Amino acid sequence: MLIPATQLRVGMTVEHNKDLWRVMNVVHVTPGNWRGMVQTKLRNLRSGTQTENRFRSEDKVERVTLEQHDMEFLYESDAQYHFMNTETYDQIALEVDLLGDAVSYLTPNSRIQVEFHDGKPMGVNLPKTVDLKVVETAPGLKSAT
Repeated sequence: MLIPATQLRVGMTVEHNKDLWRVMNVVHVTPGNWRGMVQTKLRNLRSGTQTENRFRSEDKVERVTLEQHDMEFLYESDAQYHFMNTETYDQIALEVDLLGDAVSYLTPNSRIQVEFHDGKPMGVNLPKTVDLKVVETAPGLKSAT
């Protein structure tokens, strides 16, 4: 669905230059005697690279809706993390590159949402809260209040 660049919001997924991008930041700029423009920071969903892009206010951008499936984390082996779809019981393996910092918060049997585009996983959404146990910490310093 084509939307005007002025309707871009943080978190949206758009198709630009034949690639999928996640909108990380949006600023509407109106310099002096020029027309307004929308300055965005975009992150490529395939490679993870970030770029800044300017759109004119009248430009149209293709908004992409990603399918979201609830998945349960099963186990990790050989730098791949295995998940099971909670509805169909299909299992998939995701690379560490796709998960990013989320691997630090995965515990066995935890549920996350995996985003798919044309049947290919594009990213993950963690739950808002995660219960973790502190295993080790540095000793406290005396009078460090």
